[in-house]
This record gives sequence, C-alpha cells and structure tokens, in this order.
Amino acid sequence: MPLRTLLAAAAAAALAVPAAAAHAQPAASAPAAADGPVAQAAHTTIVRRTPASGATARNVKSVSITFSQRLSTGKIEIFRGNTKLSPRRSGPSGATVKASFARKLAAGRYTVRWRAVASDGHLQTGSWSFKAR
Repeated sequence: MPLRTLLAAAAAAALAVPAAAAHAQPAASAPAAADGPVAQAAHTTIVRRTPASGATARNVKSVSITFSQRLSTGKIEIFRGNTKLSPRRSGPSGATVKASFARKLAAGRYTVRWRAVASDGHLQTGSWSFKAR
C-alpha cells in the first residue's frame, strides 16, 4: 500500500474514532479492534520544571513549567500548605507557563498545580512539589 494511501487511511480513522466513541456504551471485556491502523493523539510533553520536582532550591523568585509544544493557554498555581500564593506575574508565553514573585519564596515546602492547553487542543493538568531554602 503506498504511503500516501496509508496516511490518508490513518487520518480518516483518527477522525472517526472520537465521534464513534462519544456515543459508545462501555462494553464488558470487549476485544480490541484489529481491522486497521489506529491513530492516537500525542500530548505535549514536559521539557522542564523549575524548580525541579522534589528539588530543594535557594532564592526561588519564579516557578515555571516548559512543554515541547507552544501553548494556547495555561495556568500555574503555587501553594504553601493550604495557602495559595499571589504571584506578581503569571501566565503562558510560548511553550512556558511561569509565575514570578516580587521576593524570594520563604523556606518551606511548595506544591505547584498547572493546567495547559497545547496548540493541538489537548488539556493537560498536573502538579509537583519542591522545597525552598
């Protein structure tokens, strides 16, 4: 089968699967379909977290997460315990979501929660923790 025909079949299958799945009822132990190519949507991957997950960092004045694709939108929230911090600036730029603070973060454990929609339209969420000294 020529490559062009194979790619066209894969694209058609990728477009048909979500529409059919939206109306499908879950089946008990339904066998996997083996009729033809199955396309899966690839999500953007995390390239870097600053500070890194599990890290102990000094003089933290900003927290960021960078992805492998440009973002359509994104949000980052930083918590110390149950207290949500208010950054001076926060938001997406290119493939990075960043929150900047006027002063370095006080010593302690912080949790970062993020949401991002990549240019491919997929919403992803996650979190990580670090310690500031």
